[in-house]
Amino acid sequence: MIDISVKDLVKSFEVGSNLLDGLSFEINSGERVGILGKNGCGKTTLLRILVGEIGYDSGSIMTAPGKRLGLMSQIPVYPE
Repeated sequence: MIDISVKDLVKSFEVGSNLLDGLSFEINSGERVGILGKNGCGKTTLLRILVGEIGYDSGSIMTAPGKRLGLMSQIPVYPE
């Protein structure tokens, strides 16, 4: 069963310069996934899109019914 499906995802912050350009993948139940890449290539942007923190320009994202995604901040803010 597919838990997360991303198809043709596009995101840009500058006109004419796509950070994510046609990204597609599927994550099946039970799979463990790592995301590797250089600084600034869009790893955190992808995760923020998947959890709904920011929008995307085009493409589609599907999450299996009953599944939820979460993201922990890189710079956590702790209560006093």
